[in-house]
Amino acid sequence: MKKGGVHIVGYVDPVRSPSSPRHYSNGHGFELRFGVEDEIRMGLWARDLCLVKDQRDISGTLLPDDLLTATPEEYDPFSRSGTYCFIPTCPIVKDHSLWVINTDTLQKRALKFKGGLTLNEFAPAGEKMMIVSGHTHIDHGKLTFFNQLFIYDCATDALSEIEVPCGRSGIEYAQWIDPTTIRLIVSKRGDRTQWVMNYDTVHKAFEAFKLPPPSEVFKFDMAPLEELTTSNRYCLNIARGWSGFTVGTLLNQWSFVNYDRDKAVYRLKTYVPIAPIHEGTDGKTKGIDVIDQVVEYHYDGSGITGEATQATNRELATAAARSARNSSGFWQRLKQLWS
Repeated sequence: MKKGGVHIVGYVDPVRSPSSPRHYSNGHGFELRFGVEDEIRMGLWARDLCLVKDQRDISGTLLPDDLLTATPEEYDPFSRSGTYCFIPTCPIVKDHSLWVINTDTLQKRALKFKGGLTLNEFAPAGEKMMIVSGHTHIDHGKLTFFNQLFIYDCATDALSEIEVPCGRSGIEYAQWIDPTTIRLIVSKRGDRTQWVMNYDTVHKAFEAFKLPPPSEVFKFDMAPLEELTTSNRYCLNIARGWSGFTVGTLLNQWSFVNYDRDKAVYRLKTYVPIAPIHEGTDGKTKGIDVIDQVVEYHYDGSGITGEATQATNRELATAAARSARNSSGFWQRLKQLWS
């Protein structure tokens, strides 16, 4: 079924595959051998790691004795040349720096920044790597989660943060689409709008496309449901799916599932209401029955299906200017570009 350029897949039953060892090679004799993933505390999964060069175990010379790794779903172990490898350290170990190792010289460099690793990807050409981290922040008394985007140049050992023009927002997904462009799916915390953005790493400029919200795609009225969207309570009762309840803030929001690079298709998930709001047994808490639905967005040269206007770009530029440090000069150039 298609609605407004969106292909509605429907319900997809997610299945978690049993953990198994993971082995990666750069094709030149350097290997990363990860063990079986184990839940070392609630919601935190980790693996041990063995480094092998030319069939010889070199872990003892490069890795701490207590090293555990936490590999994200989107993990890219080697640069395209195979010269550099990236090791995602588990955040609870004593030294939780992220490591980049030159596979030729065995030189090791530590990357230090706040938060845990969400994803990484090396550029299609050259020796640059994109990193997305995530951590919590107290905003007006509320604990919120947000992401940061970094680019690390392995050749020069330079780590740069890229300020996404939506303030403290959630980065659902990020990828290199060519050697100089990163594409992101971003959830703006303030007004709950969601965007696809292209970031030009050469000119340091963003291009933005607004995603139509789930209520527009599935045609349900959000007016009586707005009070649930600010709730961190488990007030969404999933009538069909692998989890019984989830938080109200996920209502009328897209969550990234996966991306088909060959077809340029994004698969996103949301929760669709199937009944009116109901009160809990205490007469105070409210909830609603939902089902999870998956859709596919097809991306073409003009942007993702939806809005792609100068007005939306100006809106983002204005928001960026309010939250950015004007002394950097970066946002001034960005506003000029979008005006």
